[in-house]
Amino acid sequence: MPASRPNLRTIAKHLGLSVTTVSRALKDGPEVKPGTVAKVKAAAEQIGYQPDARGVMLRTGKTMQVCSILYSPEVGDYGDPGFLAQVESLAQGLEVDRYSLVVLAQTSNKDPLEPVIRVHTQRMADAVVFSRTTSQDSRAKYCLQHDFP
Repeated sequence: MPASRPNLRTIAKHLGLSVTTVSRALKDGPEVKPGTVAKVKAAAEQIGYQPDARGVMLRTGKTMQVCSILYSPEVGDYGDPGFLAQVESLAQGLEVDRYSLVVLAQTSNKDPLEPVIRVHTQRMADAVVFSRTTSQDSRAKYCLQHDFP
């Protein structure tokens, strides 16, 4: 039987602290002493604690993901070093704020707006990046109307 994933209770038990204190310490809460914050973060790293993305989404309403919607004819570009560097750069920029990049391929026979609506309504990501924009782009208009970055 595989070992269970470390969680806030695991850290709290390990350090003899309350779950609330551990949670606040991991968020750099001002009500927790700096020494305790350091101790909690060190223990979290030592035992391999990672926040559960589903729990974060339930608490905050954020997926911590940005979706890049790529037009399928660009598939031939995937092996292009410039294209790969662009995707890597975007992913690295998002990692600074603990966001992940997800890529969604848009097939050529569908309305370009459809995947944007799907990502938004299904809460697949907190924002979208799309290519091949036009001056009167329906995707950009939709995002603006729905306050969806």
